[in-house]
Amino acid sequence: MSPQLSSYIFVLGEETAKTVKKFTDGTNLAVYEGEPDAENNAGLMEGYEKALAATRVWLRAVAAAEILESKEGICVNIQLNMPDRLLEVEVHAEELPFDMGGSIVRGNDLLTTPIGRMDLFAYRTIIEMERNPVRLLFEFFQKLLHQMHLIIAIHGVDKNDLLSSQVLDAHHIVDVLEIYKFDSSWYDINRFFEGVVPVNEG
Repeated sequence: MSPQLSSYIFVLGEETAKTVKKFTDGTNLAVYEGEPDAENNAGLMEGYEKALAATRVWLRAVAAAEILESKEGICVNIQLNMPDRLLEVEVHAEELPFDMGGSIVRGNDLLTTPIGRMDLFAYRTIIEMERNPVRLLFEFFQKLLHQMHLIIAIHGVDKNDLLSSQVLDAHHIVDVLEIYKFDSSWYDINRFFEGVVPVNEG
């Protein structure tokens, strides 16, 4: 990536990460024990939506940067598996206010990763930039999984068992975003961001 584009993506990553940080460090709890708290849950979801919006802004910039680097007409698609939805960003060359000097539109080859599907450019940008909204969100999800396992361990149950709705109900754990469904994929997601988890083509 050119120094100018790299600098722009870095600065935007820092700015959008601030919005995500407000969500991850907010006063509303994503995981707690007891009865569901409707007011807490609504506040949590409001912050979550803002965090996703900021993440989408940064991912669109990453996709646009790839188009500018490619020097040809191209369509870039990035798909992130969020707890409650697929966050998909797709940018076409014709959307950008630049003459790319070509009219070829092609799909990018996607890699399958623990956090979603993306091409090599997006993958490398996400894992190589230490502070960005995608990384902050998934590190937060990992902390929530660890928190639930800790609660279960405190109750005297093997914390290494996979989480399930039955296990959560048995221990009166409220998981607002239903992160538990991704226990096997995201429990060690920090390893993915360190670049040690293999990804698959196709």
